[in-house]
Amino acid sequence: MDSKFSICGTSSGQRTLVHNIIQRFRESGTISVRKGQGRKTILDARDLRALRRHCITYRNATVMEITTWAQEYFQETLSVNTIHRAIRRCRLKLYRSKKKPYLNMIQKRRRFLWAKAHLK
Repeated sequence: MDSKFSICGTSSGQRTLVHNIIQRFRESGTISVRKGQGRKTILDARDLRALRRHCITYRNATVMEITTWAQEYFQETLSVNTIHRAIRRCRLKLYRSKKKPYLNMIQKRRRFLWAKAHLK
């Protein structure tokens, strides 16, 4: 077997990288990286699919309404930021129309007269 230094020269890799690969191969018999590294996510792929379906069905819902639904559906405590991040990860956008103020009768009459005057 070649030395680590000669392997680095032929593959133009770092010596620590080559050392770690050889050590991993001696321990496990394979050079593949171990799965499951990093922080576990609250919502797995199945939960994200269910959340995506719900968001597509109720596309006018607010994030707070979706969060309350998700907490009941998944039986977990979820924050609004978690749900908002998951919606963005699914490449979806929520379509919530802005609340418009109610018009009283005087404003409606003035608007009607303005539209009538500018009709031509």
